[in-house]
Amino acid sequence: MKFSFFILLIIQLLGSTWFYKKQNQGSFVGGAISIPKALWLFYAIFFWFFLPLVYLFYSDLDGTLRIILALHTLIWWIRGPLELVMIYKWFNWSPRYGIIHDVLHAGVLFAALLGTVKIWPESPSNWMLFVFLGFTIVSLLFEATFATLFLNIRGSADHKIYYADDSEKWKFVNFLTTVAVILGLFHLVVQAACAFFIW
Repeated sequence: MKFSFFILLIIQLLGSTWFYKKQNQGSFVGGAISIPKALWLFYAIFFWFFLPLVYLFYSDLDGTLRIILALHTLIWWIRGPLELVMIYKWFNWSPRYGIIHDVLHAGVLFAALLGTVKIWPESPSNWMLFVFLGFTIVSLLFEATFATLFLNIRGSADHKIYYADDSEKWKFVNFLTTVAVILGLFHLVVQAACAFFIW
């Protein structure tokens, strides 16, 4: 279990590289993708879908925090497959759906964590999970911001374009994404180190 976070971090970086190459070769729908966006995409996938599963294996988590984490994970595993079908089969996904979900999800998580402030320092697992969920809120707000900017820049004409590429019009979005990726990867490295040395 101590190596779980390191393994997921390595897979995340390898997955980003693979997807960047395949997407820019035209293997998938959605248009070309920039390096920051490829890194962010796989960061988000592993951060929202797979890391919560690792945390659920730790037996000393507070029961309330475990419930919050389980509900968070369930919601994402419902959204994820549905979004994939809408993007790659029905071609009717809109960033607006993601924005609404991200903002609502961040608000619910924030409210839930406010009620658990007194219990999170009781064990390393609780402390790490509390920080993880806090970063989840930050990542959701980043994602909602990206989606809003994306809608404004892309417009409705290119409704099958799902990613920002390296062109000039996406310069600010890619800069902001780079900031988010640096913060996110820094947290993942610290999280992996803490898991190895504390647990």
